[in-house]
Amino acid sequence: MHGGPKSCAPAVEGQCDGDGRGVGAETLLSDLIWGHLDPTEQKNAACALDELWTYCNTHVDQLATAPPPLVEQAGTRPGTNLLRALLDYHAKGNRHPELTRAEVASMAVDLLISNAELTPRLIANTFTTLLPEPHTVAMAVQETLRYDPPLIGWLRVTTRDTRIADTRLPAGARLLLLLGSAARDERHPTIDPDTYNPTRTDAPPLLAFGVGIHYCPGAPLALHLARQTLTNLLHTCPHLALSLPEAGAPAYWPTNTALRSPEHLTVTW
Repeated sequence: MHGGPKSCAPAVEGQCDGDGRGVGAETLLSDLIWGHLDPTEQKNAACALDELWTYCNTHVDQLATAPPPLVEQAGTRPGTNLLRALLDYHAKGNRHPELTRAEVASMAVDLLISNAELTPRLIANTFTTLLPEPHTVAMAVQETLRYDPPLIGWLRVTTRDTRIADTRLPAGARLLLLLGSAARDERHPTIDPDTYNPTRTDAPPLLAFGVGIHYCPGAPLALHLARQTLTNLLHTCPHLALSLPEAGAPAYWPTNTALRSPEHLTVTW
């Protein structure tokens, strides 16, 4: 769908560091930028991320320069995958700013890492809060995105002088948007926002996937994957239950400025 061939799996799923340990795609961006790695781990993650970027950049160049017959043989006909569509958007000279190949490659990196990073965290966070019945999975996922989203903060830069509440922000100011906090903002008429309630009807506008031109293009896929995974798992294992000795909560939530989920979950079925 995204336009990467099947051979991209090793590049996406992880590389090996000097000790032969896998550095998964889910660690490349979050731990390198938002986590707390020691110098050796920083180097390993940076090298792995550079390798993934090189792969995406090379693949986008190949897509952009391949004649139609070669593109079709590769199973990536124009219009059938996202990267090809983005390149075509650039080629057609739309009235909006054109996308460079580097920008398309950067989107490919973001999409690959986000798919490996955020969807599993969303599933895990839903499990830690509530083991829903199959027919309530959609509501549970939606409430998890409000109550305990996998992405709790993200950086933005102001493009002009502006004001938020009583604070003046000059153009070029770097902001850390606290998406998790926004879902509990007292200005919204949300009743008891610190309580997890998948049946609530007073949830504020959902910001977990961004808004406007920054809205995540992978949001429908992430929601579909989370809902289908949870539904199928609960149908397959109807007696699934958390097995947590730590007073009903996971013991370790890795320190990360932008992303939040437990390191692991123990279950019985």
